[in-house]
Amino acid sequence: MDIFDLATARTFREWIMTSTIIYDKIIIWIQKHNLSLAVIWVLSTAIPFSYFLVLAALTGNLWEKDGIAGFFNDYNFMNSLFVAIPLTIEFYFLLGDFIEDCVEGLVKNKVFGSPLQQHYDTVNEFLRSMSKDLSSSRWMLLALALSVLFVLIAAPSHRGILSWRARNTVAFVSMEILWVVSTWFAIVMLLRAVVAIVWINKLFRSFQLHVRPMHPDRSGGLASLGTFSVRLGYIISAIGFILAANQLTTQYLYADTFAVQNKIILAVGWGLYFLIAPVAFFAPIGAAHEAMLQAKRKEILVFAQEFEKEYQQLRRKIAHLSYQETKEAVNKMEEINRLYNIANEFPVWPFQIDKIKRFVASVISPFLLPILTNLVVEVVVKGLLK
Repeated sequence: MDIFDLATARTFREWIMTSTIIYDKIIIWIQKHNLSLAVIWVLSTAIPFSYFLVLAALTGNLWEKDGIAGFFNDYNFMNSLFVAIPLTIEFYFLLGDFIEDCVEGLVKNKVFGSPLQQHYDTVNEFLRSMSKDLSSSRWMLLALALSVLFVLIAAPSHRGILSWRARNTVAFVSMEILWVVSTWFAIVMLLRAVVAIVWINKLFRSFQLHVRPMHPDRSGGLASLGTFSVRLGYIISAIGFILAANQLTTQYLYADTFAVQNKIILAVGWGLYFLIAPVAFFAPIGAAHEAMLQAKRKEILVFAQEFEKEYQQLRRKIAHLSYQETKEAVNKMEEINRLYNIANEFPVWPFQIDKIKRFVASVISPFLLPILTNLVVEVVVKGLLK
């Protein structure tokens, strides 16, 4: 039976016998009610916004009082409500689609052959195990423990900000609970991304790779893997935007200015960011690159050996061959050499240069936020106030 036979399944998701390659009760509920990403964004913003708006109105904290930021001028809080929380939740749901698109593209292009290890007999079996691990509740429990720990450590600093939500006990506790929930979504997403990377690399070590050099994707049939790396870059970029905006708006609450004061912390933070970003891009494609490289060397070796064989035969017999026979032998060698050159052009990375450009652009973009904000504050605003 062909391990790539999808004829019995109408969709790839049916083929792996799950509603999604990552499935939990939240994702199942979203799929059951057919909620779009736009609706998820609105709900994840509107629900906490409405709650804290009512709370601020009831406690008289809609506007700034005595140097304490109110609901409407707490920019750090607004960043959390309108950017950080909904963006995190969006990518939580999108990650499953990213992984599905990657694996589905690889399977449909039939780039995998016989198993190299005895653990998995077919790609189907491998993907079911991958889906089970990605959907394991242990990642949720670990994320819950880490998010609670993170909030407990950060709570004292949250108490010190010049905002109404730090002065009102109900608002403070509510905000910390919201932090636990949003941090949980972020950590689960990151843990699952790491697990997916591990399984994708394992996939290339578990099955023979059939590189398809003439495939229209110009990546040997592995373009979906490069696309997955670029999409991980989008997640990294989103995290960068959230951290940059949080740094700037937090600074405003403490120093009443968007200009970044602590340049050392900022430099260390962005240094780590730009260190992690390339790792996130190349981690999913490391094993694929090695497999593609080995496949290329194998093909090159076949033509190199055949060329050497024909050359040695011609060398030994050339004195006894007619002109026509010599010409035919040389033509054959030229054809072999042409095939050798074609094999030598086989891709060894599952992406094109345009994907690198998109990844770099997405990763660099958050870095521009502090620069542009500082430029506006220092040049435009202060220039107008002179």
